[in-house]
This record gives sequence, C-alpha cells and structure tokens, in this order.
Amino acid sequence: MACGASDRHGKTNTPTPPRQGVILLLVGALILLAACGSGDPSHAPVGAVGPSGQAAANAISYAATVNGPDSWVWHISVPHNRLLLYYWLTGDQGIGYPQYLGTSNDADLLAKIQQQSAVYQQLDPAHPVVSAFDLVIPMIEPCNDGYGPYNNHMPNPSVIRHYITLAQQQHMLFFLDVNPGWEPIGKIVDQLWPYLQEPNVELAIDPEFDFVSNHLCYGPGHVGQAFASEINPVIDRLSALSATGKIPPKMLVLYIWQYTMLPDWQKITLKPGVTEMTCVDGVGLPSAKIAEYNDFGSVKGIEYPAFKVFYNEPMERPMMTPQQVLSLQPPPVMVEYQ
Repeated sequence: MACGASDRHGKTNTPTPPRQGVILLLVGALILLAACGSGDPSHAPVGAVGPSGQAAANAISYAATVNGPDSWVWHISVPHNRLLLYYWLTGDQGIGYPQYLGTSNDADLLAKIQQQSAVYQQLDPAHPVVSAFDLVIPMIEPCNDGYGPYNNHMPNPSVIRHYITLAQQQHMLFFLDVNPGWEPIGKIVDQLWPYLQEPNVELAIDPEFDFVSNHLCYGPGHVGQAFASEINPVIDRLSALSATGKIPPKMLVLYIWQYTMLPDWQKITLKPGVTEMTCVDGVGLPSAKIAEYNDFGSVKGIEYPAFKVFYNEPMERPMMTPQQVLSLQPPPVMVEYQ
C-alpha cells in the first residue's frame, strides 16, 4: 500500500472544498424538491416518506446539525486541511499521557500539541492545521506480561469519553486506533460504534497487529496483515453512517510499512462519505524513511498520503523536521507523531 498522489481510478487528486460547501448545495436542492413535489401534494398520503422524502429528511437533519455546537467539524476535510495526529497508549491507571511530549496533565498536553501544530501552520498557511488525539483502542498486550498472547486491552470508557469531550472542546478530532490482535476487525468496530457516531471521532486500523491464531508472539517474521474483506465492510458502514446526514464524512487511516501488511490493497473500495489516508509509519533514518515514502508513493492505489514521525525512537535520529516532512512529494495530508 502506498502514499500515492492518485485515486483508485488513476485520476489525479485535486483539492476539495471543506465538507460544508458541497453538501449545502445538495441540501438546498433537496429541500426545494421536497417543497415543490412532482404533482398535486393533496394526493400524497400524510406521513408517507419515499426515497425523495427520506433524502429531504436527511437534508433537514444535516441543516440542523451543521448549525449546532459541532458545526466546526463539518468544515474539516482533506486535502483542504492538514491533520496533525498525536499517538499514545493508555497506562494501567487509564490516563497515560504521551511521555514523548513530556506531559502529565491536559493543559500541558494541549500546549505541546498546539505548539507543534503551529509550526506546520506557519510553514504551510495554505492548509489549515487540525490537531487530533490518536488513542490505541484496543491495545495489543505483550506475550509475557500475564495477559496471554494478543489479548486486547480496552481503555476505561470514562477515559475515552474524557478525551473525546476534550477534543470537542478544543475543536480537535479524535481517532480510535485499532490493534485487532486475534479479534475480527468488524467485531471491534461493533464495540466502538457508539463512539464513531460522534461527529469528531474517526477510525484508524493498524494491520501490523492484525493476527491469526497460529501466530504465537509478535516479532520478526510475525508481522500482521489486513485484507480487503476486513476493510471494505468497515468502509461500507462508515459510508452509510455519513449518508444519514447527521454525521460529517468519516476519516479512515490505514498504517503500513510493508506491502504484505495490506496484501490485496487493490481490492479496497472507497465509498462516498469516507476519506481514506494511508500512513507510512516505518522507523529509520531520514534517508530511509524518505526512500520508503517514495517507494510506497509509486503505487497509485490510495486516496491521500500520510506520514509518521517517532519522537523517542533511537533509530529515528536525527528526527525529521517539519520542513523535511513537508518537502516529501507529494506532501502528506496527515502527519502523526508517536
């Protein structure tokens, strides 16, 4: 899988307007059609909702939502915006602030994020930066820590709710970063579905940690993989959710540093209402990371490119600067710090 510059049909990606613009045009047309009808309105049964009536109902629902307290979310889209994600695991006590940011409370965490995101905003004012939390949920447990191989640890729901709310208050997105383990991706999405119905909550899937039961331990030669048959149903569900008009178009991130992690990526099918980003997240020297990004970029099979930088990884020295990251071709629409 790659961070290429073309969509799955071979067409060159062009900047798209914020989410609100195109949908507002549709809203106006739908409401106008609903008001005018196709004949004598007295012939229509009271309370009957046909296809056009349902579309009008969705349009009205959208109009109410987009003018509500979460209206800011509807203005976010890529590549119009650049996303800056900040990744972390929850600790045993449920909080686990990102140690790589040197934080121990919400105020420090937000200050560090705002400082880093501001650098990207200054370097590229043409793409307004939107920051986001990226919480690993569920999380793979090591084989020898007493949990057993690949048992998934789900953070406390109160912790998840705390950060979703904090993100909403700060006009940030919140990504649920799935490490499947032995659990089917669809089953995990079922568990996360109530959260995904929040307007600012998005989804990320890490195929590296998608295993079959005969893999006894994570390590060399035991890198996981995800198939289109697992990813496409998730895209279908997110697309249907967005189609209700109550939720902004959803974002989906897929991580990769080996082609084998998404062996049949050509069969992954994009759907309206879902923006897919493929993130190159390999570890290494800047020269190696740039080569990896360029290599995956030669495969024209994804929607938008993304890139990961590691803070405290010894192999990541010297760590790539924001200037170096933005000099990648094509420039990533999403940058994640871990």
